[in-house]
Amino acid sequence: MLPIYKIYIDDEVEGVQKISLVHSPAVESDFLCFDEQAPSQPFKFETDEEQRIVFGCAIRADYPIYRRDKERGEYYVVFDKQSIKDINERFAKENNFNKVNLDHSEDTDGVYMTQMFFKDVENGINPKNFEDIEDGSLFTAYKVENDDVWEAAKNGEFKGFSVEGVFRLLEVPTEQQMEEVEEDEIDKIINELLK
Repeated sequence: MLPIYKIYIDDEVEGVQKISLVHSPAVESDFLCFDEQAPSQPFKFETDEEQRIVFGCAIRADYPIYRRDKERGEYYVVFDKQSIKDINERFAKENNFNKVNLDHSEDTDGVYMTQMFFKDVENGINPKNFEDIEDGSLFTAYKVENDDVWEAAKNGEFKGFSVEGVFRLLEVPTEQQMEEVEEDEIDKIINELLK
């Protein structure tokens, strides 16, 4: 089994700086494009009288995302609910709502945020067509006034969101490793890893 790392932030230089419209979202949840008739059919895609809104999951809670790099090899990263809340607060504090790029490269204008919220089934916040997404996940909606970006989204060139930022990684011990460690030592290990 590949190692799993929890993503977190803990100081002023870390966090999400931008949201990227991407072809292949790591959260494996495509966004939806919808038009002015959305209130009666909220996620139906039509091309007449468009609102030009893209909506979907930006950060998926407790969902392993595959990664590979030279330093760690193959592994998974996971955003837990608390880390998502921390990241969202930093994102808002730094007023990064309208910093958007395309496939993590080209900055774009004419795309701005209209909604951001957490999925919270207990309190009745459970977006239709996203019932399989975990509680605590962060959802967002963007108005797309940029004609080229809107056409690309409608044509499937952009299918979802991806966050772009600086994060810390904390390796999550496997069950076997946890069984080998006394309970009182677990806190010591986690505290050491956080240093």
